[in-house]
Amino acid sequence: MTLEESKPSVPDSALWMVMLTLFMDQFGNYVVSPMLAPYAKESFNASDAEVGLLFSIPCVATFVFSYVVAPITHRVGTKPVFIFSLAGVAVAALLQGVAP
Repeated sequence: MTLEESKPSVPDSALWMVMLTLFMDQFGNYVVSPMLAPYAKESFNASDAEVGLLFSIPCVATFVFSYVVAPITHRVGTKPVFIFSLAGVAVAALLQGVAP
């Protein structure tokens, strides 16, 4: 098998679009994260343990929902699940942007 035969059948433009989307999503998270802990401590009088829980919730949610989304992905395919996930991220970013 040559290198050309082992290449995926996905166009390069689609792969770049997925990588750009994931980069933008993660970049948004990393821009907000450094400001979140001091804000939670000052505005909500959160303890160190509560701030730790605040930062661990996305990891726990990813762990739990990966088992929920996997069967759905196998049933309907990856493209609808990916588009639905992107729509959810867009709505969350919009709500975060207009929050007081």
